[in-house]
Amino acid sequence: MFLKKNKKEKNVIDEKQLPKESRIEIVTKIYHVTGISHYLDALENLKIYNDDYELNKEEIIDDYLDEECIYEYVFYPNNVELAPEPDNPYDNKAIKVVVNGYHIGYIKSDSCSRIHNLLNENRIVKMDCEIRGGKYKYVGCDENDNYYLEQDTEPYSAQLYIKEKIDK
Repeated sequence: MFLKKNKKEKNVIDEKQLPKESRIEIVTKIYHVTGISHYLDALENLKIYNDDYELNKEEIIDDYLDEECIYEYVFYPNNVELAPEPDNPYDNKAIKVVVNGYHIGYIKSDSCSRIHNLLNENRIVKMDCEIRGGKYKYVGCDENDNYYLEQDTEPYSAQLYIKEKIDK
């Protein structure tokens, strides 16, 4: 292995000495899932009731859950797939997003070419999906250090976190 010392006297790999095929960087990029409002039935099958939603303001503070949204439902996507749809009547470059076997939306059209390249070049290392939205509670603290409880609803949304290989 090719090692060199850095300023802190730690051994680090001298990447310039490594073979070119070893010089691969893994980066995580975020992609927005669009059209999710058309797939609310699919979300119904994916959502799990969040017991923390029943907490009152004091319990939220006691459990250190203040300053974050506590949604009525949570989602635990453990299987995320991308499926190109060349026969899609609206966009032949469309890529649908499937979570735990349910179609939840599409990759935004301005990202489809990039995703097609990643898929064709087998450069996707891992994918995760975050789904959020619906009814929520939020306990915040104002400028006078007084806690307040906000309850509202926000539209559902989803983002993909794709770890992809990049050649250096």
